[in-house]
Amino acid sequence: MNFQPTKLLYLEDTYCFEGEGKFLGWGEDQKGKFLVFDQTIFYPQGGGQPSDTGTIKFSNFEIPVHFVGFNKGIVQHYYKESFLVSSDLIGQAVGFQIDSHRRLQNAKTHTAGHLLGSIVEEITGLIPAKGYHFQDGPHVQFEGQLDEANEVNTLLAQVNTYLLTCIKERTQVETQYVEPLALSELRLPQNFQLPQDKPSRISKVEGFSPVPCGGTHIRNLSEYAEIKAHKISGRKDPKISYKVF
Repeated sequence: MNFQPTKLLYLEDTYCFEGEGKFLGWGEDQKGKFLVFDQTIFYPQGGGQPSDTGTIKFSNFEIPVHFVGFNKGIVQHYYKESFLVSSDLIGQAVGFQIDSHRRLQNAKTHTAGHLLGSIVEEITGLIPAKGYHFQDGPHVQFEGQLDEANEVNTLLAQVNTYLLTCIKERTQVETQYVEPLALSELRLPQNFQLPQDKPSRISKVEGFSPVPCGGTHIRNLSEYAEIKAHKISGRKDPKISYKVF
């Protein structure tokens, strides 16, 4: 089936855990069977952030969604093969419900990665190149050489003090749509590819430069008890691991 691009409601409000859509059809690929809707609140895995999970509610039954992917403008909601869908359901209105705890934990981990990247860039001049915002070991990979003057434990302490200050100051986080040209004018890692099939969007932690991002983010850093950078791996293109509390 050919589908129209999915309207990405998750970009509008991280804290929207329920919503509605219209069923357009289904498909199957190497990951399994998936459902497609005209719009969705489910975040598809990408940008170093894991997907949402949750439930799709049809009129007479519910389907658990265990993974969500993005393919050329289409959000694909993967479900267990034991559920049967048919063409008579096309056009039916459905209800969405996502796992709110997972959504907020992923949003907090993602936002913390951006903040960590901005702080380390300000202190060292290293450019954040790639983030891994999964719960099994979040980290940010940087581009450049860590100066010999930056002793690891001293740098970690300096970064953690800065992180704590931002939390205590109840620093705001904002996202907004921009023209594609505005993304290309930002300071970006080498070989960074601007998204071609998603809206142009930036995330900005108050007091720091904006970065291109299509992920979910919290509104204010006061939602953290602590963000702790706990390990630096390597001096060339170093990786800094962190934890969120």
